[in-house]
Amino acid sequence: MFKSSGLLDMLRDDYEDLHGMSWEYLIPFYDEYLAGEST
Repeated sequence: MFKSSGLLDMLRDDYEDLHGMSWEYLIPFYDEYLAGEST
């Protein structure tokens, strides 16, 4: 699921930007990203 949605690529490519974010922000961000991919 993570590979086919592109989430793994985003994590690899944008690691520097995402690294400074807290889990409280990242988890909803990932949920929204994955929800957008499934529609």
